Amino acid sequence: MFDLATWRDLAILFLAVMWIILLVVTILLLLKIKSMVDQLPDRITPILDSARRTANTVEGTATSLKGTASFVNRTTVTPIIRVAAIGAATTRFVQVMLGRHRRRTGA
Repeated sequence: MFDLATWRDLAILFLAVMWIILLVVTILLLLKIKSMVDQLPDRITPILDSARRTANTVEGTATSLKGTASFVNRTTVTPIIRVAAIGAATTRFVQVMLGRHRRRTGA
């Protein structure tokens, strides 16, 4: 068969071929990674634009909602509170005038 020196030479040759294959695969992977990194800005820009438009829409909606809440407060809530306060004051006035009031105890 083969003597020890021949086996050694075959092992060295096998390792050299494997090393070359590994080097080629590594280079191909690095080139693919570089290609993907180069494409990244083209893919990220539309996503960022969409996020920016969404943020602007949310900001506009929040502003509109704030205005709506202020309008509802001015036109509905405030008058209801005033009517309730006038009703409570009138009821208390009538109670005091008719002598049907309870004196408050405490501080």
